[in-house]
Amino acid sequence: MKIWILFLISSISFFVQSNNDIAVKKEIDLFLGVSECLRNIPSKKIINQEHDELSLITSVIENITLELGTNDNEQKEFRELYKIASKYCSKEINDLKASYKSTPNRVTGGL
Repeated sequence: MKIWILFLISSISFFVQSNNDIAVKKEIDLFLGVSECLRNIPSKKIINQEHDELSLITSVIENITLELGTNDNEQKEFRELYKIASKYCSKEINDLKASYKSTPNRVTGGL
């Protein structure tokens, strides 16, 4: 009987970990999709040429964390960049937001 209980517990643990791994992989894939889309935005569309893909992805993360209420210290310099990012990559950003919002037991504090 103890062997069956041990087997059952380890099976459940493996199943839960496997599902978490799948969710994390999906979120990473969505994040990479956003990053790829941002990379394809024409640089002439970015008003301040000092900003690059890293600044654009930071603006996306900033906006998502503000929406979720996990960021109470907005960096206002990313507002304009987010407008550009969402204009060109709205589908990818919305998919990432939806995934992040739907992930159960999400630890607050950002991406």
